[in-house]
Amino acid sequence: MDQAKQPNLRYLVLATGTLKQELLASVLSRRFPKERGRIFLPEREYWIRKTQSVGRKPLFPGYLFAHTDMSQKELYLFVRQNSRDIMTYVSELSVRTIKSSGLTIDDRSWSELTADETSFLDRILDAEGVERMSAGYKQGEHYNIVEGPLKGLEEHIVRSNRHDREAYLDVTFREKPVVVGLDLRPKKAFFPDGEEINNTMLLDDGTEVDLKELATRMMGGG
Repeated sequence: MDQAKQPNLRYLVLATGTLKQELLASVLSRRFPKERGRIFLPEREYWIRKTQSVGRKPLFPGYLFAHTDMSQKELYLFVRQNSRDIMTYVSELSVRTIKSSGLTIDDRSWSELTADETSFLDRILDAEGVERMSAGYKQGEHYNIVEGPLKGLEEHIVRSNRHDREAYLDVTFREKPVVVGLDLRPKKAFFPDGEEINNTMLLDDGTEVDLKELATRMMGGG
């Protein structure tokens, strides 16, 4: 199912804490009806210096996501129906209260993302729900992204860590800044002949789109 093309899908988020969140996502996603969307943990690629390789970890630690046409009430009922299986594998879940009979939450536990949060998530995640490592270079205080989901979102980069290959954005999720993967290299690595980066995209009908302007509008900047 191509969920990106279904406008009736919404993102609903459950705060779980970081303990066993991956196991919880695995248990629920296996039982979630495919025709209603999916339950998943958004991930991001990050640089592992010890092994000089790229790994994955949660993009929003402590939060479980559902991309679905279900309402909060329906998701609540789904979790209740699977509470026995959840408690079989997950010993702690900081949502409401854990009782021996199962997981006690209510439909209000699932909060819906705002329009801006939804646009941002759709912009940076691929079909697998992963924010891939972006790559680019820095001129003075300005970032130029050549490839990856940060292309067109350069103005939202507050600072970066070249050694850890990370970028901190002025975008927040649940009052915490969003951290994404960014591999900064010398400009000549991308443009050995001195060509300038192209920040526009040409549509099939010949329309030229300014990616930076589009990103600003998506983030509520105009």
